[in-house]
Amino acid sequence: MSRLPLLLALLASPVAAAPPSWIVDDFPRALSEARTRQQKLVVDVMADWCEPCHQLSADVLDTDAATPVLQGVVAAKVDFDSQRGQDVVRRYGVLGLPTTLVLSSSGDELGRIEGFEKRDEYVEALKALLAGGDDLASTRAAWEKQKTNVDRTLAYATRLLGRGESARAKELLAPFLAKDDGDGAKASRLLGRWLLRVQGDAAAAEAHFRAASQRYAKTASARGLRYWHAKALAKLGRIDEGVAVFTATQTPEAASDLADFLVGEKQSPTRCMTAIVDALKRTPQTATADHAWLRYLAAETARRNRDYVSAKREIKKAIALDPKRAIFTHLSERLDREWAKP
Repeated sequence: MSRLPLLLALLASPVAAAPPSWIVDDFPRALSEARTRQQKLVVDVMADWCEPCHQLSADVLDTDAATPVLQGVVAAKVDFDSQRGQDVVRRYGVLGLPTTLVLSSSGDELGRIEGFEKRDEYVEALKALLAGGDDLASTRAAWEKQKTNVDRTLAYATRLLGRGESARAKELLAPFLAKDDGDGAKASRLLGRWLLRVQGDAAAAEAHFRAASQRYAKTASARGLRYWHAKALAKLGRIDEGVAVFTATQTPEAASDLADFLVGEKQSPTRCMTAIVDALKRTPQTATADHAWLRYLAAETARRNRDYVSAKREIKKAIALDPKRAIFTHLSERLDREWAKP
């Protein structure tokens, strides 16, 4: 019996697209390839500790769904914490993670997507930018329709800061920074993050967030401002002062933030685990997502200490509590790889 009909049928069948190939943490090489090919460059600025970064990769970028979107472009992933990553952060004014940059073949920014929430919305936004959409123009148009809206102003100011137009951005933020309410807190947070992440001025950022934490202590942004104050202190090498920012507020949220802060700053396993255990005791059992995150922090701490048995136990607890969070499954897979090494 001839096998020709079967072979022809197989050839005619659609072949599932493979996930796209990424140039990892080598922006100069990616830009060089984009110039050589005369293609646009998509850059995913991410970090290992960034939860939405993991979700973006798991839901979109590292799946076959991204292949047709990224066809005909050079794709690169940049680690926020690496030296090359910091070069990109400062060059393009990256304020939040994840940030997806769409660049021309010469490296000029065409647009960006900040954050990640829903897969379909993200894919459509990326398609629009690759098709020639003007991100800055559309953001400005939305702001011009409602200039007193803080969120639209922040979005436009963020784009301006990213393109080096800090004077204009500060001018837009000024009316909100004059307020003592939640809008002022949001504007202050944006400006402080720019000082710390883009300008690299930890001293100015520390003074800014210290004042903001006091001024906006009764707003919904108070917790985030305190966290950023501690991060600025850490950049200055003042870890213990950063710890004091959290211990001054005896709440379950502050205890959880302290654990997150210490793990993020790669403090000793003993110090991290002490904070994690305390936070677990303080956090209500009904706060499932918070407990899952603390178990993840415990797993990451154990991994750094090469205690893979404890790490696997803790990450299994995290996944059992909240199985859809990609950062948990990614750590579990990483533990399997590291544990298997001789």
